[in-house]
Amino acid sequence: MTSWQDLVFTFGSIVLFASLVPTALGKEKPPVLTSLPTGALLILFAIAYASLGLTASAISTVPTGLLWIVIGGQGIAARRRLAPGARRERGRSKDR
Repeated sequence: MTSWQDLVFTFGSIVLFASLVPTALGKEKPPVLTSLPTGALLILFAIAYASLGLTASAISTVPTGLLWIVIGGQGIAARRRLAPGARRERGRSKDR
């Protein structure tokens, strides 16, 4: 039988995942130094949950951690697009 703690952590992970979807789909991204460590820690939490027998918590936390990592990757990609050379190119194309 699933413990109440497992249900609480599972519910929390599902809510966190759902609340992150707009961030993943939107243009604005949180700092990379926020998103990547958060994702990594959530993956570690999932491993800890699994070791404690909180299977549902472990399974539901992994996608949330991975989504944070994806958001971090999106932030890195956005920074590269806005690198100094990219800004000049964008400015030139708009002036023409």
